[in-house]
Amino acid sequence: MTGNSQYKASDVLKSLHEFIIGPEEDVATMPMEQVNSILKSEGIDPTSLIKQVRQRIIKVKAEQELAEARQKRMDCVSKLQSHGATVTAGVKERVRAMIENLMPGSPELATVYFRKFEEANEEDLASLLDDLKALELLKEEDAGKTTR
Repeated sequence: MTGNSQYKASDVLKSLHEFIIGPEEDVATMPMEQVNSILKSEGIDPTSLIKQVRQRIIKVKAEQELAEARQKRMDCVSKLQSHGATVTAGVKERVRAMIENLMPGSPELATVYFRKFEEANEEDLASLLDDLKALELLKEEDAGKTTR
């Protein structure tokens, strides 16, 4: 074979292979009984192979579903955390404003609430906000009684 040959090397090798061994059979077109027979003659149990492949496919699908569920969960947690941070920031600002409003009339009380505010977690902030609202209501009631 020279460089001027019109044949591809792969075609020549394929032809040589088919000449020596014979053409390859397409296993996908073979009847299942023939495939099973060939596998059994080689000492391979096709039913256990099929079972192993099915189990592997089930395992891979389950792993994919688990990964998708984990990702969805992480997305939800992320959204909830960002929403919670926004809510907490809003509560903090409201509590800070209410404490600042206490300063002129009750500086000692404002100082106590400010200390609580600095140490408060999310639950404590909500409780502190409730306390401050109740305190404002009491002041409004007292102011209403004195004006009457």
